[in-house]
Amino acid sequence: MHLIYIDDSGDEELCVFSALMIRADKWNACLEKIKNFRRDIQMSDGISVYTEFHAWKFVSGRGRIADRVVTKGRRCQIFKQTFFIQLSDFCAYALLRQEHPIESKTKYGLDEAFNLLDPISEGIIRPNP
Repeated sequence: MHLIYIDDSGDEELCVFSALMIRADKWNACLEKIKNFRRDIQMSDGISVYTEFHAWKFVSGRGRIADRVVTKGRRCQIFKQTFFIQLSDFCAYALLRQEHPIESKTKYGLDEAFNLLDPISEGIIRPNP
């Protein structure tokens, strides 16, 4: 059995979906890795373990996510680290920026972030025209 998380991201021109599939027997191990990652960024950047993230707000610098300023550049670095990018909302946003790059995010390399999933990805499924 697998657990599958599906999320979307979009702008005025494009909407994309991502699905994150985890084997049920691996769920606890994956959750522990994510929790450890969240603890690490709490220590390094003051970002609460319990703060809910939304990709577009996160990389745009919107919202108070920490007890200190976390710059857009630093947020984009955090966005591209292995465990974090695996969360489906961030995967969907990474795909959106690959398929529809915008200069304000390309300067931080977010147009290439989806490529970090190549080792574990089944690829992009496109609808027939």
